[in-house]
Amino acid sequence: DDEAARQKLFDAIESVDLVIAVTSAGQAARQSECEMLDEIRTRFSGSPRRTCPPILVAATHIDLVRPAREWNPPYDFLDGDTPKEQSVRQAVDAIAHDFQVSLDRVIPVSLLPEAEYNVE
Repeated sequence: DDEAARQKLFDAIESVDLVIAVTSAGQAARQSECEMLDEIRTRFSGSPRRTCPPILVAATHIDLVRPAREWNPPYDFLDGDTPKEQSVRQAVDAIAHDFQVSLDRVIPVSLLPEAEYNVE
């Protein structure tokens, strides 16, 4: 909500080649994050010299997606049929929809020191 901080962010984004948005897979409230990405896209669409850089989304906390007590990788989040795989796939689908990116641009990750996943 700090306008000076927002302006500094948008000034910096003008020179980047990639945007990595980070959101929790277990958090459904993403309105402010989506608004920020929309504003980024809008700013680039108004510039004839520059196109919007690719946007990747790191979906964190997948280890906590239901069933929350289950975390035993490896998982197949594309085609797997366990409850954990299905829940993470649903979260990734929702994030892709909310952030208006393709499914292959959403990367499910776990940052738990003892159970890192997809962060190598």
